[in-house]
Amino acid sequence: MGEKIKVYGHRIEGEEYTEREGAYGIHINDDSCVAVIRVGNDYFLPGGGIEIDESNLECLVREFHEETGSDIKVIGFVTKMIQYHKSKKAGHYYKLIGNFYLVNMQKKNREVIEVDHNLEWVHINDVNDRMLLEYQADAIHMAHRIAMMNLKALKCYE
Repeated sequence: MGEKIKVYGHRIEGEEYTEREGAYGIHINDDSCVAVIRVGNDYFLPGGGIEIDESNLECLVREFHEETGSDIKVIGFVTKMIQYHKSKKAGHYYKLIGNFYLVNMQKKNREVIEVDHNLEWVHINDVNDRMLLEYQADAIHMAHRIAMMNLKALKCYE
C-alpha cells in the first residue's frame, strides 16, 4: 500500500484545473537559511515543471542552472505533495504536484537564464511567512528535520 500524499488548499467545484508536476530542490546552509527564488514579491523553491521526456532529476538540474546558475548534488528525496492554487498572474487554477529533494547547491558556474529570478536566503524560521506556496514551506521544514538528523547533508561546498 502506497503512502498517502498530503494535499494543500482545496479544489473549487466548477473550476478547471491544469495539472502540473514539478521537481524542487531544498538547499539549507550552515546558518539554517534556505536558498529560495524571489520573483517580484513572491518566494519559491528553485525548481519547476517537468518537461515531456524529462526525469525529475533532469528537471531539477535544468531548473537550478536556469534560476541560480549553479550545479547541484542531490542528497535524496524528501516528499511528494499536492497543492491546489490559483495563479495571481494568469488567473488560472492549477493542481501542483511537487516532488521535493534535499540538495547541495554548488558555487555558481554559469549565467542565470531567468533574469527575473533572484536567489535569496531565508532563515528556516521565516519560511512560513515568505513562501507563496504552503506545500513548499512544509517541504522545507521536512527537509530541515531530515538534515538535522544527518548533519553531513548540511555541508554546502565540498
